[in-house]
Amino acid sequence: MAPNWAEATEGSPAVWARERYEWSDKRVVGTTQDSNVWQPGGTWTLTVQPRQGTGSHIRLVLDRRWKGKGWLFHVPVTLFGGQMFNRNLQKTLNVLASSHRRGERRPLRTGGGRGRPGDLAPGGTWGVR
Repeated sequence: MAPNWAEATEGSPAVWARERYEWSDKRVVGTTQDSNVWQPGGTWTLTVQPRQGTGSHIRLVLDRRWKGKGWLFHVPVTLFGGQMFNRNLQKTLNVLASSHRRGERRPLRTGGGRGRPGDLAPGGTWGVR
């Protein structure tokens, strides 16, 4: 681990990936080093832009290539991936909010529904190739 990057293996024995994470003030990029479902070199990029007034717009762009048994996940991710990514990002934002706001329980939000800014919706801010 260094000041602006780290490598980690995540997942389970059935589905795993070794990723290199690199970050700056407004962007995090994960690059697949090795995986049993993704081809090496694929990326995901999370970018945060301030909104006028309050809050931020969070954009996730996936540029992944399936391999091996990863193709079994193609249809479910195509159909439900946006909802899954949105829900997981919301959990992460809530953890961050609770650690930074002493006693205040107002959660951060990723967006209101399909197609709205901040949502991780098909054809908008996410996709898997």
